Amino acid sequence: MNTYYFDFINILIFTTIIYFLVTKLTNHIIYKKDTHQKFTTENFVLPAGGPYLIFFFILFNFNQLSIEYIIIFSMFIIGLLSDIKKFNSPNNRLLSQTLVIIFFVWFFNIEINYTRVDVLDKILDNYFINIVFVSFCILIVINGTNFIDGSNGHVILYYTLISLILIFSNFEINYLIDKDFLIKLVIFFFFLYLLNISDKLYLGDSGSYFLGFIFGVILINIYYENQYISPYFIILLLWYPCFENLFSI
Repeated sequence: MNTYYFDFINILIFTTIIYFLVTKLTNHIIYKKDTHQKFTTENFVLPAGGPYLIFFFILFNFNQLSIEYIIIFSMFIIGLLSDIKKFNSPNNRLLSQTLVIIFFVWFFNIEINYTRVDVLDKILDNYFINIVFVSFCILIVINGTNFIDGSNGHVILYYTLISLILIFSNFEINYLIDKDFLIKLVIFFFFLYLLNISDKLYLGDSGSYFLGFIFGVILINIYYENQYISPYFIILLLWYPCFENLFSI
């Protein structure tokens, strides 16, 4: 209990300091302010959640940082360029996302090799089809996450729920994060949620792309390492952004 209290205080201090720094930076140097939640507020809101997340992962998950994170951070950069109005073409952003994801899936051998659907499993035995299929799944999660960022609190609460499910599960989690970090992340999401619903910031493309990418990869890896669980459980965890994306299309 003392450890969690200590984490709470540390993250509160971190959030306060980073809010001041990011707000000053984005107000004067980087961002053009965006209207957000147009039907509920006329306030200008900074899409500064992405830098918040990056600072948090670097500071509180430092021992897990690896070459994988360098590529994941590149997805954050794509979103950041979109947020600062330097990368406005949706087609070019989609192409960039696709290339980054395919490289990541290929280089780190991220695969889905068992879906409990015999026909699909036989198709996925083909190495190149497997890469395309996994990349497509991650791409859907990333852009679906960006869609649901259009309403305050949705993305943060959604990934908070996923984090809590993983914390209280008995799954092996040893890729990119661990359960101790997930507890810190849930505490951080609480503060980020308060800032989000009070129109102080929203995740923006950078934050949405980053969260969608990292959780998509982590959940695929969890299933790969714990194949006694149903693949449909992982699908259900990721269904909200996937449905939002497909429904919007």
